[in-house]
Amino acid sequence: MDLIKRTLNSFLLMYPDDLEQDSTNPDPITPWNFGIQMVALDYQNDDPILSLSYGKFMDNGNCGYVLKPEYLTHISKSLFNPLNYITKPLKYSEDIFECPQRLILTIISGQFLRRTNACDPYILMSTYGIPCDQQIQKTKTFSCKNWNLEWNEIFQFDIYFPQMCLMRFDVCDHHRLAYFCLPITTMQTGLNNRF
Repeated sequence: MDLIKRTLNSFLLMYPDDLEQDSTNPDPITPWNFGIQMVALDYQNDDPILSLSYGKFMDNGNCGYVLKPEYLTHISKSLFNPLNYITKPLKYSEDIFECPQRLILTIISGQFLRRTNACDPYILMSTYGIPCDQQIQKTKTFSCKNWNLEWNEIFQFDIYFPQMCLMRFDVCDHHRLAYFCLPITTMQTGLNNRF
């Protein structure tokens, strides 16, 4: 709580350890959950952590900042602490304005994937945010011989803090081929939306 309160009057910055020589990035989700305004990342390595940063700032047209939810800016009323939500909340404080969402995704098919010598494509869908919202689900894996990638699989995610939640899609075989990350709040509903 004290850390969140500190972010109301002070600008806090978190950055990678200067002694690191391998360009690894710290996980930005936890600092963002506590309201830390700036989490510096090393862009030398296009790792999965960097994709979270790309996704986070899609919410405001990649202009470099995203507004915090009200429960992080009115902490004296909401008494919000992300560590209190390791598991799904039975009830919210009356000053936490969130609308839990059930996200149902249909992964239909994959096209234009490059063929590699060792290819067993699948898609990982993962959510990042408050601890109770962090989930990973995976499609079935196709064998190398099958390049008609039609999954037609349905997945369900229950999200309790959508304003703080990101969803990342990773297309993988034995390594990551492609990824896309976006805030849950920017996802559009409808039967014809496809990934």
